[in-house]
Amino acid sequence: MHRRLWQDYADHFHPGTGQLAGPQSRAYADWIPGSAAVFLQTRIGASIVYRGKDDLEAMARDTAQQAPPPPCPPDIAQRFLSLPQPEIELHHRYILRDPEEESVTGTTWLAEDVCLGSINRDNLWTQRRPLLGYWRTPDDPAAMFRLRFLRDGVDFASAYACNTQKRNRILSLVSLLTHKGNWHEHLDHPAVDGLFDAEDFRVRCEVVSYAAQFNDLGDGRFELRADPWRAIIHTAPGVFGDREIPWEPGQSEKDDGRHIFVDGICYHGHRREFQFAELEKIVIALGIELLHAEEGPSGEPVRVEESSGTLAASWNAGDGLALHGPLRAGPHRCSI
Repeated sequence: MHRRLWQDYADHFHPGTGQLAGPQSRAYADWIPGSAAVFLQTRIGASIVYRGKDDLEAMARDTAQQAPPPPCPPDIAQRFLSLPQPEIELHHRYILRDPEEESVTGTTWLAEDVCLGSINRDNLWTQRRPLLGYWRTPDDPAAMFRLRFLRDGVDFASAYACNTQKRNRILSLVSLLTHKGNWHEHLDHPAVDGLFDAEDFRVRCEVVSYAAQFNDLGDGRFELRADPWRAIIHTAPGVFGDREIPWEPGQSEKDDGRHIFVDGICYHGHRREFQFAELEKIVIALGIELLHAEEGPSGEPVRVEESSGTLAASWNAGDGLALHGPLRAGPHRCSI
């Protein structure tokens, strides 16, 4: 068991940024905290990249007073220092279902300075990271990219994402759930399934870094940039109930860096009730690619078709991606 746990940890560790690559089913912070960095360094016997302000040496001296911890197996410890090859794509099945296409699976792409991971289906509550990427810049050990859905500015547990991924590209569909809570999956479940009041609903693609920049590339494409890498967001015409979804950029400055984002505005106005089951349709489709500054973005649009209560999305970028997901809110699953 000791070896198996270390191997799983190492498989998802990205040495270039010092982060655990996505997807993540439970996260208490956007970056590895100092305590985790010290835990790791003392067990592998070497330094890792760290994005933070903690004094790791002082923290390590404090932990040295405790009983010596069991170390990471030496052959696995080497994986925390470098990738075994220049580029890796991992595939894991986390929940087995019958038929197999209903199983919950994750994809993680790791290269020297960048990583990107996604789960094929999950909700978007505050501790979930169903679509997450990191990359290294000259000014930032770990710029972060994340997909979110917000209700009144707070991550919303009743939002739902379906993803399919090949290497550095992901095709996503975002919808709503009728059996989850508000901020938490279960602890603040509404009295009536799928009934929430709100002043604002929005899907957000966000980059956080010390020198992040935004560019509108036209044709529904947006660039969230932290050189030398950038996330290109390809949007398709979207609908939330009877409303078309406009996309708007924004930014804020926080202690962890500059937050640059582009939001699909599902609703913004006076506070009102929404019964998700009564929304006629929800169409939010995105193509996302992480590219080096020297690479040009795809000119292929994301296409969406409605058929028998489902959405079929396709994107001919790279080797091409296709995805089926829900057209209406419900207790969803998706298929690739």
